[in-house]
Amino acid sequence: MTREVVVAAPAVDAPLVAWDLESGAQLRTYKGTTVASGSLCPLGDQCFIASQAQKSGVFSWDFASEQVQNKSFPAEIVGPLATTRNSEWTAAGGASGKVYLWQATTGRLVKFFPAHYKKVRSLTFSSCGSFLLTGGEDGI
Repeated sequence: MTREVVVAAPAVDAPLVAWDLESGAQLRTYKGTTVASGSLCPLGDQCFIASQAQKSGVFSWDFASEQVQNKSFPAEIVGPLATTRNSEWTAAGGASGKVYLWQATTGRLVKFFPAHYKKVRSLTFSSCGSFLLTGGEDGI
């Protein structure tokens, strides 16, 4: 039987916590970072990724371990994150309007580019992973 687990930050300045969905028991705490709103994304069935609140870090963890697997530090604080269905790519939006693209398995920053004139508020990949859609405060 597969265990269903919920990972969430219980408060704004709290670390991520994993709970067993059936029993409600706390399974583990992912210390070392607080997570920006809208930035927690799955990476396949084994890992997840999130950006730091108020800092310019993007970290990934294995669900089974409390240790950070990959760290990347873009040139600015990033907020919303999106991953492709196959977990190959991760994109993040910055306050400057730039979008950052990582190879998710390695944490390597591949590219960044100006997508908006103001802060990026939302990101999503198309179901096939070929297109990245972004929304910003500039309305573009």
